[in-house]
Amino acid sequence: MVGTRITMVVTALGAAFFLSLGVWAFAAPHSFYDQIASFPPYNRHLLHDAGAFQIGIGAALLLALLTNDALFVALAAAGIGSAVHAASHVIDHDLGGKDTDAPLLALLALLLLVGAALRWAAIRATRA
Repeated sequence: MVGTRITMVVTALGAAFFLSLGVWAFAAPHSFYDQIASFPPYNRHLLHDAGAFQIGIGAALLLALLTNDALFVALAAAGIGSAVHAASHVIDHDLGGKDTDAPLLALLALLLLVGAALRWAAIRATRA
């Protein structure tokens, strides 16, 4: 019982860590660079992408606290991370990349999130 509580606390702390740093890197990349990741040269898109992936990891940990269905957690967290990654390509379109990057990443995010929603519906139907 104590081991379970410790595991839950560690998982919550990990979620808070990844989500806070991920949101910071995504929302204020220059501030994040100045305070945490001062490896020259500054690259806004790289920090946006790093933030997106940290948000996805944090979402996985948070969702794992809320449900014990690994497939739902994987689909939802990958979908969340992919959605933020797509947003980073929209925001940083002026920095390079291909015109197809943002729409393809958005499509991937949509497919993963639809999969998560379908899995959640199946979980709820099984419980009913």
